[in-house]
Amino acid sequence: MRNTETSALTASRRELLGLGLALGSLLSAPRANGAAADQPTLASTSVLRGFLTIGPGQIHFRYRKPARSAHQPLLMLHGFPSSAWILEPYVAALGKDRDVFAFDLMGMGDSTGLPQPEPTIADLASAVADGLEALGIDECDVYGTLTGARVATELALIQPQRVRKLILDEPGVQPPEEIAEFLEHYMPSLAIDQEGSQFARIFTFCRDAYIWFPWYRRTVETQRNWVDLPSARVLHLKTMEILKSMDHITGVFEASEKYPVAEKLAQLTLPTLVTEDGHPLISGAELLELPRIEAVSATDQAVNRHADRFRRFLDT
Repeated sequence: MRNTETSALTASRRELLGLGLALGSLLSAPRANGAAADQPTLASTSVLRGFLTIGPGQIHFRYRKPARSAHQPLLMLHGFPSSAWILEPYVAALGKDRDVFAFDLMGMGDSTGLPQPEPTIADLASAVADGLEALGIDECDVYGTLTGARVATELALIQPQRVRKLILDEPGVQPPEEIAEFLEHYMPSLAIDQEGSQFARIFTFCRDAYIWFPWYRRTVETQRNWVDLPSARVLHLKTMEILKSMDHITGVFEASEKYPVAEKLAQLTLPTLVTEDGHPLISGAELLELPRIEAVSATDQAVNRHADRFRRFLDT
């Protein structure tokens, strides 16, 4: 009996040892995704950064400029809750043949916050116009996604002479009840403590927004099954961009949620390419049929496909 027990114990230890070796091999093996993420990319090697000083403060921006270009400059505006970093692959791709600038919205990323205690989308758009003035750009094409699409819309309405063509990637027309719910629940706690719980809290907010919509309603019905979870590196960098914005991010979010998107979209008359959620509200707009994609977590092929679609619209 003892020999049988000893034999069984030895076998169990042998299995555990084999499992340990297998796990060790997996942990020590090079990870293709992680290794690839750490390699220099076109975006990281070709996109430059700078600051513009305007009345309310400073705008941080990313840009790429070819040696020469016959095209209109392109301004790109990011969505909530990140920064222009999220658009960097687009800047790299589109900046091959035209001047491309991607602003951090005021109060987001490395741009300073607006002085207004409760800023509006009009305030954010006016700051963008000041940034274009600082760059010496009288007229340009404008791309915006999510909150950036709302700022782009407002810019086109308050300074129509500055905007030639408009690309609105999901301006996001929301029912009133959803707006009220989001204003109450969408923003996570931004409290900072000596335990550093804010780091885990904001990381979780970032990650869960890819899994559920809205992120705080974690049910089967709200799962975003069509969206892949991005790499750990993308989640980390997005978290860091949000952490930099914590003093002003709530004001930007509330401004975006309170913006009368449907009413404003219906006022646009300039050539516009828009994703399906806003298309019926804009007379004569072209439809952007491709699903929204976050450039920093997309493949090069997907980024180039979107960039080519934007080019076709802008250059015809």
